Amino acid sequence: MTNEDAKGSRALRQRKRAVHLAGAALDDRADSFASSKDQSTRKQHLLDGPTEFREVRVDRSNETSSDED
Repeated sequence: MTNEDAKGSRALRQRKRAVHLAGAALDDRADSFASSKDQSTRKQHLLDGPTEFREVRVDRSNETSSDED
């Protein structure tokens, strides 16, 4: 494994862990009266971030997702 591969692998692990921790924090603060579908939708919107900033994020590829507004 080259040094670049190790850095990429480490970054991927850190990114996955950050998403997991953010998801867990959002789950703890979820509206218990909302349906599970609503909770899931809200959580995904929070994890994705505002539409205005998705285009300029440097840590994500420029691929567009099918759920953009």
